[in-house]
Amino acid sequence: MTAPQAAELLGVSRQTPLNRVKDKTMLAILDRGAYRFPVWQFDPQGEDGVLPGLPDVLEALEPQQPFAKLVWLRRPNPTLDEREPVELLRKRKIEPVIDAARAAAELP
Repeated sequence: MTAPQAAELLGVSRQTPLNRVKDKTMLAILDRGAYRFPVWQFDPQGEDGVLPGLPDVLEALEPQQPFAKLVWLRRPNPTLDEREPVELLRKRKIEPVIDAARAAAELP
């Protein structure tokens, strides 16, 4: 999804999604000069329209690059009983995902 599409979905200005990427509270991948926002991160019932806990998980994954964060969030994780971190965030099981993200960020 493009930045304008993300803004429309969230009901915010076109600049807001880009600001949130800069603030690392939303995930986007730079593709040929434009940001692409993974659709799965949006949740109309979540705070600020994203999955509950996602901003905290993104922070915990620092200093990983955005693509590495994307892969980590969508790959079955042995620390999380082979479930995708995104799946647990959807179920509002945030703390185990944050803990796993912190552990992953410490790996070389």
